[in-house]
Amino acid sequence: MQKPEFGVEKAGLEYVSFMRDSFRTLMDGVTLMQNQGETLLGMVLKQGDAGYEEGSKVLREWVSGSKKASDEFQKTIEANLAKLEEFLPKRG
Repeated sequence: MQKPEFGVEKAGLEYVSFMRDSFRTLMDGVTLMQNQGETLLGMVLKQGDAGYEEGSKVLREWVSGSKKASDEFQKTIEANLAKLEEFLPKRG
């Protein structure tokens, strides 16, 4: 018996693909904004008074932590989408 060309499994996989593409587009935009903000912050800190070294250090750590959290979030979403892609064909 032949499987239909566009069944529930294929529809689910198409939806997962759409979610992945949408998520990547969103994350590209967020990353671009984050990089622009980091550049702006770097310029402000460079032009600021030398007495703000401790504050500059805290802000640089915050930017670094924010990037790491964003990367981890993106990896988690990608891993879960991959698991969903593996699950859908087994369901049918």
